[in-house]
Amino acid sequence: NSPAAKVGISTGDVIESISGVATRDMPLAYAEILLRGQPGSEVEVSLLRLPDPEPQKIKLTREVLQLPGLSYRMLPDNIGYIRPETLLSGRASEIASAIRSLEKQGASGFILDLRNCALGTAEEGLAVANLFLERGLMTYFQGQQTPRKEFLADPSKLVTRLPVVVAANHGTADGAEIAAMALLENKRAEVVGERTFGDAA
Repeated sequence: NSPAAKVGISTGDVIESISGVATRDMPLAYAEILLRGQPGSEVEVSLLRLPDPEPQKIKLTREVLQLPGLSYRMLPDNIGYIRPETLLSGRASEIASAIRSLEKQGASGFILDLRNCALGTAEEGLAVANLFLERGLMTYFQGQQTPRKEFLADPSKLVTRLPVVVAANHGTADGAEIAAMALLENKRAEVVGERTFGDAA
């Protein structure tokens, strides 16, 4: 329900310019500055959408963003469906509560839908993965000047051992990518859908 969603902008669209300023080689922070403004004011963006070679000019009306929360429900065949729209701080504990609630309703397995889940932190992604993982290497951090630091699953944070499938797409980024990768690499979940965005690699 964001201003971009209301005018049909979605994952895969390329912003060519913002208010007439070309985005080629533009730092992300500067793009954010150009997009932000007073609620009710307008900003014009030029979009490239495949397969159309011609850019489209679209006006966005700025709003105060209300980030969506967590949704969950029981699907047929007792499959628990959990969709976190973001992985901001505290979301893992909400997912844990959803898992417990669905298990009480008789869930025999879970779908964790991380499609278009691009906002969140690496820490929250690890916390989400740990809800399904009893042990194993979830991820590691290493830089040219930084020694390798590993993040292992904590058995005390495990919430469920039921089967889980993770749904992902090109809009799956950051903490959500880490969660999906941790579950896949530990052979704890199948990951289905599309390649993820790639900013957590």
